[in-house]
Amino acid sequence: MLRSRERDSVDRFLRLLSIKAASRESTIDSLSGGNQQKVILSRWLAARAQVLVMLDPTAGVDVGARMEIYRILRELANGGGAVLLATSDMAEALGLCDRIYAFYRGRVAGIFPREGRREADVLAAITGQLQEGD
Repeated sequence: MLRSRERDSVDRFLRLLSIKAASRESTIDSLSGGNQQKVILSRWLAARAQVLVMLDPTAGVDVGARMEIYRILRELANGGGAVLLATSDMAEALGLCDRIYAFYRGRVAGIFPREGRREADVLAAITGQLQEGD
């Protein structure tokens, strides 16, 4: 049984992240993959984490859950928090990241700020066709 403060926190994150669960008492393993991802994210947000390190945070989740996760990560970053995102999804990197560090063979092959960045340049860097300083 949840205590009052825990119950309030659970209810707030169920609403904030649009988590779909049968009840606040539902176990995480009874939820869909996207809702499981959002519950994990809500735990870090409840802990007031100011830095999140995320590895492919939307892998395997549906479009709706993906958009909710993107929204909450962007809000955290806009509010002064930091999100370090390692992703294999180019669209995710281009859409979310303020700065992209592209790696090739374990070394930084390019750094791309949001302004003026082109997908073709990032792709060239991660495939070894562009090295840092080119």
